[in-house]
Amino acid sequence: MNIIMYKKHFFKMIYILSLLMIVNSCVVPRHIKNTFIGCYDGTPTGIDTLLDLSGCFHTSSLVPFRNERLATNFYVLIFYNDGMVFRFGGVSSDPFYNVPARIQQKLYEAYPDRLRNGDWGLYELKDDIIKVQFIYRPNPPEKYDSYIVRYKVIDKHTIQEMLFNDIKETYNFMPIEKLPSSECWLKSEKWFWCDEELYKRHKQTSKSR
Repeated sequence: MNIIMYKKHFFKMIYILSLLMIVNSCVVPRHIKNTFIGCYDGTPTGIDTLLDLSGCFHTSSLVPFRNERLATNFYVLIFYNDGMVFRFGGVSSDPFYNVPARIQQKLYEAYPDRLRNGDWGLYELKDDIIKVQFIYRPNPPEKYDSYIVRYKVIDKHTIQEMLFNDIKETYNFMPIEKLPSSECWLKSEKWFWCDEELYKRHKQTSKSR
């Protein structure tokens, strides 16, 4: 094999390996699929009897920043009655950051009615506890990850994030004029559905939009 052929073969192998890495990084790992808290079928969960679903729940706090300054750290949760939940957050070096205004801006950045740049998950209810498993969906070549968070319902407008039976954060309700839908990338994953026929039907409906 001459040098030119060797270089072509070498770069072809590099291309194939890179492509395989990207494809593999775009697949939810088996261990996440196998240990997910449940499956999706779109059935109403009844969470609307516990929480006001006409808006989002948010929390913010001041955290240490550079040069002994403070920054604003915030998180936002949106629950849907079909079992889906969306979570996003951010940090601003401005300690007087207008969190409600940023939330509104973030929601209206959706395309055309879908949320992005956050973590989607599925929840299950047990009395006043909401158990959520989120999936973090990175850009290649990073890997997917999942994490579980538990929230305690205080009233329709207040929930508390729990950590080992202690309160980590308190989230307060904020009304939103028009919430984006719960359509997201997870619903395009066959493994995520309880029923294959429901998945196929959803896929056809999504194509026609």
